[in-house]
Amino acid sequence: MSVVFFHVGFDWFGGGFVGVDVFFVISGFLITRLIRDEVVENGSFSFSNFYTRRARRLFPALFFTLCLCFVFAVLLFSPQHLERFGGALLHTLLSISNFYFWLETGYFDTEAEFKPLLHTWSLSVEEQFYMVWPLVLVLLLRRTPPLTAPILLLVGGIVSVGLAWHFEHKNFAFFLAPFRAYEFAIGAILVWLIRFQPSNRLVLEPLVLVGLAMILYATVAFSYDTPFPSINALIPCLGTGLIVYAGTARYSGRLLSNRIAVGIGLISYSLYLIHWPIIAFYRYWKFGELTLIEQLAICAVSVVAAALMYRYIERPFRRGAAAPGAWSRAGFGFGCAMLTLVLILPAASTWANSGWPWRIDREAAALLRSAKDRDVQLTAACKYRIDHKPDDAFWARFSACVDAHGPAVLVVGDSHGTDLFNSLAYNADIAHVAGITVPGCRPHTHKDHCHYEEARRFVYENKANIRGVIYTQKGGYFLHEWIRLPIAYDLVDSVSRYLETLVDSGLPIVWVGPQKEILINPSKMANSIFSPMGARMIYSERRAIHDLDDYLISYANDKPYVYVSKLKTDEAQVDYPIIVDNKFTYSDGDHWSAVGEVIFGKQLIEGNRILAELLMQ
Repeated sequence: MSVVFFHVGFDWFGGGFVGVDVFFVISGFLITRLIRDEVVENGSFSFSNFYTRRARRLFPALFFTLCLCFVFAVLLFSPQHLERFGGALLHTLLSISNFYFWLETGYFDTEAEFKPLLHTWSLSVEEQFYMVWPLVLVLLLRRTPPLTAPILLLVGGIVSVGLAWHFEHKNFAFFLAPFRAYEFAIGAILVWLIRFQPSNRLVLEPLVLVGLAMILYATVAFSYDTPFPSINALIPCLGTGLIVYAGTARYSGRLLSNRIAVGIGLISYSLYLIHWPIIAFYRYWKFGELTLIEQLAICAVSVVAAALMYRYIERPFRRGAAAPGAWSRAGFGFGCAMLTLVLILPAASTWANSGWPWRIDREAAALLRSAKDRDVQLTAACKYRIDHKPDDAFWARFSACVDAHGPAVLVVGDSHGTDLFNSLAYNADIAHVAGITVPGCRPHTHKDHCHYEEARRFVYENKANIRGVIYTQKGGYFLHEWIRLPIAYDLVDSVSRYLETLVDSGLPIVWVGPQKEILINPSKMANSIFSPMGARMIYSERRAIHDLDDYLISYANDKPYVYVSKLKTDEAQVDYPIIVDNKFTYSDGDHWSAVGEVIFGKQLIEGNRILAELLMQ
């Protein structure tokens, strides 16, 4: 339930995602015990029986959930979202969705709210565990001394947690099995440790309580900002290990063996499968934050749906193996393969065919096309930009344009600098505007291809032919994980120091602040024609950008350069509409479209005296 409460947005369960780690520990224990007991008792192990049992346990409810999700995705999703959903569905069916989501984006990114199959990454990790561990364990049990398996588990677990700790800030450490292996290993080692329980059973009582406290602590104390899994996952995982080890405690064990706990345990798999799609599709349809009533309702609906799935899908297939007329192992395996193929075909089709764009109406299609027009077209020969270090061609063009039109205004920055260059150059009266803007590069970015030292030399050597220098960058890079406070003050200082070195040239230096960054790619937000709400646009503004802008305004008060806000003119707040005349003004989550560059550039120049003095005749 902690995962459900976390996903639905209850603040007290900021670390509810650790429920997945609890599950990994339990899975490692149960699977290892099952394999070891069969090998010890029979001297052999039936892989066909094992994988048939796993398929009966996991496949029916998963297949039902995936089919249901596909129907709702076709009815509600924009072509871009359906295309992405098709890729996720295909990878889920192949048990590699963890790779898909790792390569796409992070688990905690904002658009994750609209990925109904995001939670299947953990199922893929588990299925990959099922593919490898039984083979390794059987080999160890049959061909090596008795303690080889637990010793290798211990060593492998230590290596795994070390890797997870070392790469704690990398997305792949969250999604990929090697960095989660120690969680399974903790459960697996318990198969051997549990034989050494103390003779005094009262010793087990506090162990259960300590284990529950560790899980509860992680659930309420962890958050998006907690490096994970890293070594932090050891807290809930070791807590789960204590519970498994001491779960037979007479008194405290009742906390886990009462009817409510057992009932939740029975439906837990179906609940995990169904709750996130319910949340994702509802949020996509609503396009807003969930109220408390909605959060509670989603929890209730999820529990009821899970109970029905358990009663009518999970249990019949799990118990049907021994029933008269039940499918044989081969028959059940063939049926699973055919059903998987039936779903793979439409999944691949939506993924390969741009999300079936025929589903949306003309207005929505026109809206989508507008977001693809990234840069405004500049026809003037002396309004030009490069996305690399200044080279001989740039110097030659600069000199020729100086001869033709006089000094230039130089725009320097990252990809947001490209937005600003296009918008100012298009709306400027002066004929000579040059830009050196390299995506992904800021003064505090130490990459060989970045351009700031070369740009500074260019400014100093050409200062007689430059009217002024304008700098801007993506504001999100001053924020934690690009989205949230606190502000990275050291990075602000780094930019400021760079601009102060330009001030020494004697030229006007202007720092144009961050632009409004939306959290959702506009090209993914025109709904399917089947949506009752029609073609709509949703976004969630990064409020932290406004806090950053306010800080930079104050910060630059005593600096030798000038700070200009994009979010405020000299007299008022600035509105940045996302749609104008049925055209998107943003091309993605934080860059302007060509339409936006035309509109917002005019807005900037007209609202800021400093920019007007530099760019207008």
